[in-house]
Amino acid sequence: MIEVLINILQIIILMPAFVISFRNAFRYRSREWSVTAFFFAVFLMADIYWMLVNLFYHRNAIFYISEIGWYSGFLFLDILLMMLTTEEEAIHRYNKYKSLWIFPVCTFFMMVFFVWKAGDLIGNLVTFFFMTALILRSGRGLIYLSRPESAEAGDKGERKTLYTLVMIYCISEYVMWTFSCFWMGNTLLNPYYWLDIFNTVLLLMMVPAIRKAVNR
Repeated sequence: MIEVLINILQIIILMPAFVISFRNAFRYRSREWSVTAFFFAVFLMADIYWMLVNLFYHRNAIFYISEIGWYSGFLFLDILLMMLTTEEEAIHRYNKYKSLWIFPVCTFFMMVFFVWKAGDLIGNLVTFFFMTALILRSGRGLIYLSRPESAEAGDKGERKTLYTLVMIYCISEYVMWTFSCFWMGNTLLNPYYWLDIFNTVLLLMMVPAIRKAVNR
């Protein structure tokens, strides 16, 4: 029951994010806002399906339907970050920022850990791919925007907030999944539920951050 209530709360939070993105996509004829609308739409549909599963179809549920929705959301978010990346930023390859490669190492070991704890090799491989891509792209952007060359290129750092939110979101997701491996209680004392709500709020906070990045 607690999970259903949290699903409802997530839907309430994500709905205005989708509506705003959808409206801006038509109002400004913006590809960035269109991708953002798809991002929130697939997340929203995945949450709605998961809520229905918990309410009515728990025994006969096809769990991969929600997971495919969340994976699609990660894909659209990564596409959005690619679209917002400036030419000057893209020139700086990942091998120039060697400190970034600690993240793929960490996400790989987390993938191995999750496969060991819960199985689902394919699902964890897909998650590893998308999470690593998001962390690397947002991490490169944060490093680039902190360097003098970004200011010299006329970049005012409008994407910094979005990159920061994406990085926090990815790290928080891993923390949440780790808690789910050790804390199985279906009560509000379970940190998993609070982190799930926190991550949903982070998604909503991305809307003004995306507006700032698109209107740069």
